[in-house]
Amino acid sequence: MTEETPESSEAPASEGSAEGVGGPNVVAAFKALPAAEKMLAIAATAALLGFILSSQWDFLFKHTWFPTCIFLGSVLCLAVIAMDLFGVKVLGHGLKMKLLLLLAVLPAIGFVVDALKNFWYALMLAGMFVMAYVGAKIGTREKIIKVTRSED
Repeated sequence: MTEETPESSEAPASEGSAEGVGGPNVVAAFKALPAAEKMLAIAATAALLGFILSSQWDFLFKHTWFPTCIFLGSVLCLAVIAMDLFGVKVLGHGLKMKLLLLLAVLPAIGFVVDALKNFWYALMLAGMFVMAYVGAKIGTREKIIKVTRSED
């Protein structure tokens, strides 16, 4: 009976190691992601590609916030999603979602901080946010935009 216990514990370990050698199927894991996380991964890749091709390396952590925030947000979003694709579970689901939300908003925060350096540009930015908010309110009131609410 004592011999059966080690054998049964060895079988799952060998199965797990066989999966580790073959590696997870990343394409299938990406297809299984929720639509929002797929869009975030694609947008982060596009933003990172735009950053790299625009050669803004000199702006990192120096003159403006937007290039630094777009770089950090994109790289870290892709890292969190890649960890999920490869089956690395470092964060709980709730914490992972909050981190992805923060990282996804980070470039917008950098853009706003840069915009607030110039009064007239900040005024245009504030007007844009109010216009977008009011447009969304009108859209939901007139049922142009349908909002579904789930009961908790």
